[in-house]
Amino acid sequence: MDVSYRIEHVQRGRPMAIRSEQSRRAILQSTMKLLDERQPESVSIQQLSIERIAREAGVSKTTIYRWWPNKAAVIIDTFLENHILATPVREDLPAIDALREHFLSLATVYAGFEGRLMAQLLAECQYDPATLEEFKKHFWRPRRKVVSELIERAIEEGSIRTDRRADEIAERIYAPIYFRLLFQEGALDADTMRDGFGLALEGIAAR
Repeated sequence: MDVSYRIEHVQRGRPMAIRSEQSRRAILQSTMKLLDERQPESVSIQQLSIERIAREAGVSKTTIYRWWPNKAAVIIDTFLENHILATPVREDLPAIDALREHFLSLATVYAGFEGRLMAQLLAECQYDPATLEEFKKHFWRPRRKVVSELIERAIEEGSIRTDRRADEIAERIYAPIYFRLLFQEGALDADTMRDGFGLALEGIAAR
């Protein structure tokens, strides 16, 4: 799992003081609280500001900008902090089983408020090139790389066909999740998505 972005921007290659780590945690937790629609004073991504995050976290804007270049970077780092823990890519299972587990865990996460948060973030990316680049660089590309490596392992283990690239296979497996998320068509519950994975597997299974 890729956490290099968080480490790079938080540690800057030096041991972090306890006080600084407490401030960083406060910023991430405050950002998630402000975006959590279950909270009474929640706001949308578009409404969120660095000033609002700083006020909620009890830090200065300078402190936030010390670690993150803009609001999008704070949001993405906040999302990663929770997302990676909730959607692990296991190495102690056969690759096809680990792929299925990751797919189902992603659908479970996106079925809740974090899915609606992701939909907001993707919408924000459509008219803000800087946000889109932050999202691709620090979330999408690293996570796609992890999944592609898992698919490559499944190919080596003989459970997935060898005549397609790993990234092509990943797109076909995961596209239904994002389609349902963005268009709000169809369910993301475990049974439905398990059936969907099985359907995808019929097309990518080794021949």
